[in-house]
Amino acid sequence: MNAIRKVLLLFLLILFVSVLLSYLCWHWFGYEYHLWESGVLEINFFATVCNFFTIIGLAMTVFQVSKLESDQIIRDKALEDIRQQDYKTNSLVKCGYIKRVLESLNDRMETDVNISRNTVTDYGYEINRAYSYLQSMLQRQGGLTKGILIDGKKALILLEQMEQELIAMDETTIKNFPRSHHQLHIQKVLLEFESCENMLKS
Repeated sequence: MNAIRKVLLLFLLILFVSVLLSYLCWHWFGYEYHLWESGVLEINFFATVCNFFTIIGLAMTVFQVSKLESDQIIRDKALEDIRQQDYKTNSLVKCGYIKRVLESLNDRMETDVNISRNTVTDYGYEINRAYSYLQSMLQRQGGLTKGILIDGKKALILLEQMEQELIAMDETTIKNFPRSHHQLHIQKVLLEFESCENMLKS
């Protein structure tokens, strides 16, 4: 009911303004028209009122459409900001998790005495976990419209290289496990993650 009343009031307001503008327009061009005296609505005056009514209606329509578009742009921007903030928060959590996995793996490589095939397989599993988490972070980033926030490709390549090296190890290389080589790789990946974290926090 309120909507109908609002539309009716708006219609009457536009009609009143149209009649007023028509009267002023006629007066401007030297025509006199007195409805209350003649009692007849002249066709030319009626056409003038209709023209003003149409112009005002179109102007209001254009204004409303532009306002709706503006509101939509604002809503889309706010939604994208929320998505981006959500991505940053989730990615920071994942970065922290990956760093803990790699730091724990680094400590294990330092302290493990008897390294066997099972140990190396376990190392590879931890590397694969870190790789999968990082890959999902980078894939999800593709859904953002504001472009790339983090560049983790180098870390991804290093993790993949480490995993491939661990898979390719034979009994001889396992016996002489190159701790320092793999630990250096882990340190490089950790440095990359620190860079990613700084970008996410900015």
